[in-house]
Amino acid sequence: MNKIRLSICMTLLWIAFAAFSQPASQVYSSPGTYTFTIPSGYTVNLLVKAWGAGGGGTDSNEAGGGGGGGGYSSNSYSSIGQGEYTIVVGAGGEPGSNGGNSSYNFVGLVVSSGGSPGTSFGTGGNGGAGSTKNGGAGGDRSHKFGAGGGGGGSGSNATAGQDATGGKNGTGGAGGTPGGGHGGDPNSSGLSGTIGGGGGGKGDGNNPVTSGTGGNGRVEVTVLLALPVELVSFQASAELPNIHLKWQTATEINSDYYAVEHSRDGQEWAQLALIPAAGESVNVSDYGYTHVRPSSGVQYYRLRMVDLDGSYEYSPTIAAQVNREQETIVKAWNTNGQYFMDGIANPEGGKLSLFDIQGQLLASAPVLPGIQTPSLIYPKDVSGIRIMVWQPAYGPPIAIKLC
Repeated sequence: MNKIRLSICMTLLWIAFAAFSQPASQVYSSPGTYTFTIPSGYTVNLLVKAWGAGGGGTDSNEAGGGGGGGGYSSNSYSSIGQGEYTIVVGAGGEPGSNGGNSSYNFVGLVVSSGGSPGTSFGTGGNGGAGSTKNGGAGGDRSHKFGAGGGGGGSGSNATAGQDATGGKNGTGGAGGTPGGGHGGDPNSSGLSGTIGGGGGGKGDGNNPVTSGTGGNGRVEVTVLLALPVELVSFQASAELPNIHLKWQTATEINSDYYAVEHSRDGQEWAQLALIPAAGESVNVSDYGYTHVRPSSGVQYYRLRMVDLDGSYEYSPTIAAQVNREQETIVKAWNTNGQYFMDGIANPEGGKLSLFDIQGQLLASAPVLPGIQTPSLIYPKDVSGIRIMVWQPAYGPPIAIKLC
């Protein structure tokens, strides 16, 4: 059931806020540690992608190799529940330094490792490890007095950085795709990588000629579907001979209906009723349904909460027990114009009415909750058959014939 928050009691201020607190997609592109929060009342289906940061190119006075690209991980998750989940974005490596790891922990820790820097011998650094794709390796230099190698790429189709070519008067190697920095020509700096790409190695030359830094890591959390997770106000109570169900929602967005389902063993389920939902509401909504005279024994119930787009989620299963041996015999009588009914279940009040045989209403009276022997007064002499009807606030009426 898309975007429903359920609660026993909440303030109206909290309810108004809850309508805007559903989980949303996030992109984390700056180095650091973050928290992705799934609030109470939701389970979420997610697609999560992470790029480790790229390694820097070689840190030396000679031409250098390119840094390795960061590893890449992509995972889909279903029904992730309430909680705070840690997101880490690695920082791109400076020349001669590793790229930082990026990670997330929705179902176990997933790490996309940062790439290694180009080596002091002019070879490219290794790509970082990823659960989906390892980063591309950095390219080698052409000569220690020549051009620098390209940085390795990072992503689902990462490629290695190209080696520099042409010896002392060579050309810097192209960066691997996507994101690898281009290697520098002689007396030129290597370019920095982007989104996990390794930094390009520098060409031969003194400061300010430098290798490129690795691209920062990145984590993308895409919310595919947000569904409710708990119905803390879903209750069942036995009011012989019936079972009355109650549930309460605090906020509803795009809700369509509730399907009330029943089972005798908790395994095989049958639909009892469809209850229209509020649809769009930030107010508390109360619902109820009475299962009339179920068979004796334990009864199991659940709600299938259906959204307008057809998506749905099940509530937890609840149970109630009916013992037919405990049913009370309901009886009615008339004493000097005062009509009584005894043996009813009356937890929530109702109405007592008196009819003649043609169905004409003679008298009626409201009955407060808890009164087990309600009565009404009709002093006129009524000959023939009369019918007393008890109508509880919830559930079907009970009718008894008086002669």
